[in-house]
Amino acid sequence: MVRAWIAAALLVAWAPVAIAQGARPAASPPRAASDRSLVILPMTANEEDIMAVDAAKAVWPFVAHQVALDSTIKVIEPPEMPAEFHAEASAVDAGEKFGARYVFMAKVSGDHIYRFDSALRDARTGAIVWGHVFFTDDYNIHSLPGEMGVALRLVFEKLP
Repeated sequence: MVRAWIAAALLVAWAPVAIAQGARPAASPPRAASDRSLVILPMTANEEDIMAVDAAKAVWPFVAHQVALDSTIKVIEPPEMPAEFHAEASAVDAGEKFGARYVFMAKVSGDHIYRFDSALRDARTGAIVWGHVFFTDDYNIHSLPGEMGVALRLVFEKLP
């Protein structure tokens, strides 16, 4: 009982000093900037599936812009994507190379009607944090980056 009283007295006595020196009581530990960083790898497709390759090239560059509309997410866009990341790549390797906490990957298949199998992976472990299949056709393909961006922003809202 006496120890609790002494601890409370010390806390009350030293709190104004700590706050005056710029310390703030934290409700939770601060989140590191890298915890909300993301690199979006080029979408892959079977090289023989020419329409799917074109669809991947049409969608990939615009997803990063849509995700970046949320200023709390750090979207890492390298000036030039290394060739090894234009094929199936390791999320851990990509995370290390670009300094990202999360890696977004997608594989495209189809011909005029496309299937985008997408996954958000933890760059530390390679584990899938979230996955979704998006479908679109030639007429609506330009709306897909917006859908992907909104989905990724919602996922980031729910991440710890």
